Amino acid sequence: DGLQDVAAAVTAITAKDLAREQITDVKALSARAPSLLITDTPVGKNNMIIGMRGITPTSISSNNDPTVGIYVNGVYYARSAGANAALVDMQQVEVIRGPQGTLFGRNTIGGALNMSTQRPTDRLERSLQLGLGDYQQRTAQAIVNVPLAGETLAARVVVDHAEHGGYGRTSTLNQELGDENRDYVRATLRLRPTSQWDIDLYLDQFKSRANSQIWTLTYFDPAIAKTAPLTGLAPYVTRGGFD
Repeated sequence: DGLQDVAAAVTAITAKDLAREQITDVKALSARAPSLLITDTPVGKNNMIIGMRGITPTSISSNNDPTVGIYVNGVYYARSAGANAALVDMQQVEVIRGPQGTLFGRNTIGGALNMSTQRPTDRLERSLQLGLGDYQQRTAQAIVNVPLAGETLAARVVVDHAEHGGYGRTSTLNQELGDENRDYVRATLRLRPTSQWDIDLYLDQFKSRANSQIWTLTYFDPAIAKTAPLTGLAPYVTRGGFD
């Protein structure tokens, strides 16, 4: 009922929806929210180009501001490069379409992604998930919530690992393309000195090691190919170059 009273187009995705639809990273949100477009660059899937309602940045270089703001627990991510973090142990993800300068500030002319993680609770919780799949896919996720002083102090730790082999190979260097090897760790400490005060301290780290994505080379200019080094064609595969 609350969203129906808000004068904005919002798609709210709960933790159950994220798990049921296997949305495990920021890029996967583009398949869930209308008018949200997230594409890879040849550099890799963690360098995302994010657009909303047709408003897309011209590049993701450090001197270009984004058109869609990314917020995690109220903290602004200034650039989309390297921001494709794992969506693990989330509370909710909101895709807010349209200019959001009034509520969120600059660089939100297209919209905003507002994400909230689960907070520590006063209950002992623990979970472990392991997964196997094609292309040597292996996943592991562990969540531990520990109350340290009743309802006054609690800690929550999340560890996530995902890896898989490449979906193709380059025609020039015979390297894997579209592979992934990522690690994500988040620790949250919650202090509640009174019933009216909550102090949350977040610490997270995200590492990703992967080759370029698959981009099919349909033609090239021989004049440019003679002057460019062979490694300049490394992110591409020719037709029939897939595994």
